[in-house]
Amino acid sequence: MNKKQNGALLVVLIFAGAAKAADETNSVPDDLVPIIADAALRYDIDERLLVAVARRESDFRRKLVSSTGARGVMQLMPETAADLGVRNCFNPRQNIFGGAKYLKQLEEMFDGDLDRVLAAYNAGPAAVRKYRGIPPYRETRAYVKSIRRALRSPPPAVLAESSSVRWTDGTDRRGTTCSP
Repeated sequence: MNKKQNGALLVVLIFAGAAKAADETNSVPDDLVPIIADAALRYDIDERLLVAVARRESDFRRKLVSSTGARGVMQLMPETAADLGVRNCFNPRQNIFGGAKYLKQLEEMFDGDLDRVLAAYNAGPAAVRKYRGIPPYRETRAYVKSIRRALRSPPPAVLAESSSVRWTDGTDRRGTTCSP
């Protein structure tokens, strides 16, 4: 192999590695896909939002406990989890449903303003009210930007597949009639 061929092979390997890394960072654990889809449907929340929040909060780690005490996939604080009816923060279904319910409550509280919803999820609703928008906390501002960026990306393929499920009565999973 000459230098030119070695260089071409190196470029191919770099691109293949980058593509694999991108695919891995865009994946959702298989067992969480139906939970996310169900929670999104139940609370009328965009699945991509749940994925983005779960990825940012815990990278889908079920047993994660933050230094502030937030727990599980959606990193729910114990008090918030209890208010949401979550008995076991380490149960992925309870945690994801709790996170979806909380996002829906914040959406209603802040009239659908996604930036304020995300800021409240990260810093708490009181901080968002106090500053009448995104608080001037570096972490919260980075959090909102990160989730917004993730929402502009295409959804993970496995999640997109679950979203296009067609029931036998000709409707999609949200009950919308689909053309055959």
